[in-house]
Amino acid sequence: MANPGQRVLTGASPKAAPDTSPPPPPVVGTAEQHAEQALRTARREVTPAAIAKLAPHPIPHDDPDKRSAWLHLVRGGMTPTPAAVAGLVADRAARRARRVQEAVDVAEIAARDGAAAAVAVARIVADTGTGPTWTELRSTLGWPRRAAREIIPKLLQAEWLTSTTDHRSLRPGPRHAPTPRSADG
Repeated sequence: MANPGQRVLTGASPKAAPDTSPPPPPVVGTAEQHAEQALRTARREVTPAAIAKLAPHPIPHDDPDKRSAWLHLVRGGMTPTPAAVAGLVADRAARRARRVQEAVDVAEIAARDGAAAAVAVARIVADTGTGPTWTELRSTLGWPRRAAREIIPKLLQAEWLTSTTDHRSLRPGPRHAPTPRSADG
């Protein structure tokens, strides 16, 4: 447990609120009027050249993913061709799928390695008098490089580990049952 006055890290982090603003209604009019509205929506300068560049590529109002990709491309100064929009939508879908798989992997690793992490931390504390860094623990247990920042908070929540705001404060948690040391060392 933490000492009085010390804040214990639980691993919970605040989530960013999703953008819930509704899309603007489509403009009824010419392709040039659509392009002008799109430039304003994308916060880009409205010039005759910019309007001419966008006029053949109307903003897709029927699909939120395509609309978001279209606006991303326009904000970046790129031409939102159908191929570019489809490519960005596919990239984003693949990234979401990877994040879902990584979340599954992290949950599996945390469930599998909780006891091993507590033992490793206990051993490091016994050997050095201080807790390991997250990177050292990740390296010791062979976790994927990006996973430690997600695995360790899960181990803190599951009480396999404890920590405070102090550097190198990782310690075995309440779920860890220490093994007795032999008299031989």
